[in-house]
Amino acid sequence: EPLEVAEDTVITFYSLSYPNKHIYFLDDTRYGLPGQDPQEMAEYRKSIDEMCERIGVNLFRRKWRGAKAGMINDFLDFIGGEAREGFEFSNFSGKTPTEPIKYIVVFDADQNPLPGFVEPLVERMEAEPNLAFIQTPQ
Repeated sequence: EPLEVAEDTVITFYSLSYPNKHIYFLDDTRYGLPGQDPQEMAEYRKSIDEMCERIGVNLFRRKWRGAKAGMINDFLDFIGGEAREGFEFSNFSGKTPTEPIKYIVVFDADQNPLPGFVEPLVERMEAEPNLAFIQTPQ
């Protein structure tokens, strides 16, 4: 996604009213593909780093080996303590979760949720302990 789109989305997450949130930017950009301009891609990567640092969002990268589901699985492994080769993490938020992460909400880079989006989902998960995940429309 263009940097402006990703930045608008990340800023929107700060307006989520859910109080105990940690925001992670999972960068699955495929840097170094044949035919890409290496300098342009290095500049884009640097701009993602700068955006995350400026806004205060944690940044996670890993060696590309699969699309969105692979990235999410690798991130889950990472937060579960499995630091594999090729994982990169920058804690730009200055915060570390003090207890295990119980719920994860995944958004695409071009989604802008309303401030109260998370609370009804958490309420439902708490009310139905056998429920593993909820998928919602955009």
